[in-house]
Amino acid sequence: MTRFIRDELPPRVQRSVTPGVFTLDVEGFLSLDLVYVSGGTFLMGSDEGDPDERPQHQRSIRPFYLSRVPITWRAFRIYCKIAGCVEPNAPGWGALDDHPVVNVSREDAAGFCRWTGTRLPYEEEWEYAARGTDQRAYPWGTSAPSTGRLVCRDFGAQSTGPVGACRDGASPFGALDMAGNVWEFCEDWHDSRAYSRYVAGDRSAAPMGQFYAIRGGSWWNPSLRCRTFVRGRGGREERVDRLGFRIALSCPNTNEDSMSPTESDKPKKKPLTEGEDPKIARQALDDAKRAAAEYRNKQAGADPGSTKGQST
Repeated sequence: MTRFIRDELPPRVQRSVTPGVFTLDVEGFLSLDLVYVSGGTFLMGSDEGDPDERPQHQRSIRPFYLSRVPITWRAFRIYCKIAGCVEPNAPGWGALDDHPVVNVSREDAAGFCRWTGTRLPYEEEWEYAARGTDQRAYPWGTSAPSTGRLVCRDFGAQSTGPVGACRDGASPFGALDMAGNVWEFCEDWHDSRAYSRYVAGDRSAAPMGQFYAIRGGSWWNPSLRCRTFVRGRGGREERVDRLGFRIALSCPNTNEDSMSPTESDKPKKKPLTEGEDPKIARQALDDAKRAAAEYRNKQAGADPGSTKGQST
């Protein structure tokens, strides 16, 4: 798969010492690992899937960055502490630092994105990052699911697992935990007719509803529910122990990097979200700076290095 990584990186993003991995710095308190997802065209959905996963159809995706793993309890706890938010309830097995945060609502996830100047991935971005261009049913390819590839019910999982532990389950772009562990919120509202509308020429965003799109399956699900094309839905205020999220970040000057699909294939431009609008992103960053300054003042004499530079 061809990749092209721009010399111009988004603000606060740097190349890490790990090949293919980038880091997003959030005011020195938090460092999040990202992978670069090059633009491309792929077949979304499956003609063998559920009714809302059909028909399979072509989509064109612009390049973007995606967090390498789901957001962890460690990362979300730092956000809550600095932003003054209430920490989610711990699941039955505990709020373990290196496990994906759960019991968060869609608005909780959006709040974290505003604080970091990012956004949630759109549903088509999520699926493309998970399966690439070769229509794979699982992020790692065609091989059968196994304990080294995902955390799910088939292999005795009774809780979430440490993020990134299933290295054999990496997607074509290097993202981990795209199958199993936790379902992940997407930016879109869930629309059971989205694919049929798209094929019919209606490229508008999903209408507002009661549920948001979620992807990936979880520890509680069998592996068949963790396939790349499987769609789920989560309520606006739903907080459960098998639902979390990861972040996305648009590339600078994305239009120049796009695969330039034909106008007939190109989706209509979606409204900018808080993480995409430069003015709102700058405001979110300014708010984070003020919160960080207030936090440092309160913690005068304490060592901020206890949370500085931690990564999911």
